[in-house]
Amino acid sequence: MIFLIDHNLKGHALVFFGAIASQGWLDFVPIQFVTIDNADRLLNGSDYRGRCVESLIEIVLDIDSYRGARRLFIPSSA
Repeated sequence: MIFLIDHNLKGHALVFFGAIASQGWLDFVPIQFVTIDNADRLLNGSDYRGRCVESLIEIVLDIDSYRGARRLFIPSSA
């Protein structure tokens, strides 16, 4: 299960993840968070949107390197 979240949630995603973990869901369902650094820029900035797309393509093409990661940041800082 993959959750797409906005970085500006200020910790709510971590609380949500903690609730999922404390109830044992991670033992049954692999869960990942994909964090968009700035959702407003994603919608309004074509250059930023392009960087996000490049990050997603990198993840898809090299998916084995990302397996097991609990949280991915889009765009990547690399």
